[in-house]
Amino acid sequence: MKKILYSWLLAIAVCSCSQNTPVGPRPQVASEFVTGIEEDYGKYYDSVPHQVAALDLYSEGLTLDSLQRYQGSGTNLYISDIFLKDSLLEVGTYRSDTTLEAFTFLPGKNFEGNPTGIYVVQVEKGKAFAVTVYTEGTMEIKQVHDSTDITFHFPLQSAQKKEYTAHFRGILQHKVRK
Repeated sequence: MKKILYSWLLAIAVCSCSQNTPVGPRPQVASEFVTGIEEDYGKYYDSVPHQVAALDLYSEGLTLDSLQRYQGSGTNLYISDIFLKDSLLEVGTYRSDTTLEAFTFLPGKNFEGNPTGIYVVQVEKGKAFAVTVYTEGTMEIKQVHDSTDITFHFPLQSAQKKEYTAHFRGILQHKVRK
C-alpha cells in the first residue's frame, strides 16, 4: 500500500512540474527608430481640405514581412492622421490637436482594443505584447542633408508625469495608400 501511495505522489509531482522556460524581462520601449515609412493618403476626408499622411516607424530588430506581419522584436511607433500643408511632410513642428489644421495630427485613442492616432506597439518574437496610446504630443521635423530628422515628445499619462521622447533619422520610404 505504501508503494502505491508513493508511486501516486511521485506521479503527481512529476505531472505538476512543467518545462517552462524562465521568462526574462520584456524589452524596453525603444526611443531610436531606424526604419521610417511615410504613408500618403491624399485628401482622405471629404470635409478636410488638407492632405493626410501617417508615419510608421520601426526600431532595430523589427520589420514587417510581405503580409504586413511583425517579424523580430522591437518597437513600432505609429502616428495616423497627420494633416499636411502640401502633399508630403514638411520641415516644422507638428502637434496633436483635433482642429484638423495643417501641422497637426490626431491624439491617440483606444477604440475597444483598436488604437488609433498616436500609439506605440512593443513586439517580441513577432507578437505584440503591449500597446501604449498617447493622447498628446509633438514632433519636430528637420532636414539634415539627405536625411529626415524627427524628434517626438509624448507626455505619459501617469503619476510620474514623465515624457516618452523618441527619434528617427534617415530616409523616409514613401508609400501611397489611397
